Amino acid sequence: MGKGAYLKGARFERQLKEMLRSRGFWVIRSSKSGVDGLAPDLIALSMNRKFALECKAWKANLHFEKPKMQIMKEFENTTGIPFYIAWKQPREDWRFYPLSALKETTRGYTLVLSDLKMGMRLADLTGEESKTLQNTLTDLTNSELQSITLEEAEKPEKTSPDVNSETTPANSTTNDR
Repeated sequence: MGKGAYLKGARFERQLKEMLRSRGFWVIRSSKSGVDGLAPDLIALSMNRKFALECKAWKANLHFEKPKMQIMKEFENTTGIPFYIAWKQPREDWRFYPLSALKETTRGYTLVLSDLKMGMRLADLTGEESKTLQNTLTDLTNSELQSITLEEAEKPEKTSPDVNSETTPANSTTNDR
């Protein structure tokens, strides 16, 4: 890998690191992780989620040699931390793929351009989608409760006749003799 490619890759790793930090994650970046190939590019940790990322800002199909895939799987199995491929195309958002999404070929493992849109978005990876949905459902539930409460308050009071009290018809007169 040339110095220019390394600098480009490092820039995109830093960009993704900051995106994750702004979403409440503690992120560890392993600089020059591509040199030895043993460490993930990023490890993101929060109270609710943990994952490792191999970051690729690449225009063409992605390809991983079998030994690299073995290292990523071993990391995932040993640590219990899910490992994802993070793929950034020019003028596109990051997409994320579990290792199981890579297709095995005779020479290694690959993700092709037609797979790009099938990847998870950052909000899916970080759990923001479920939080947004949960907040929407909570808000909807609160709105519905408030609506029901308002409807109940606006309804005229229904009074049921008390069976134990005597009622006098409106047109009748009483004689106190």
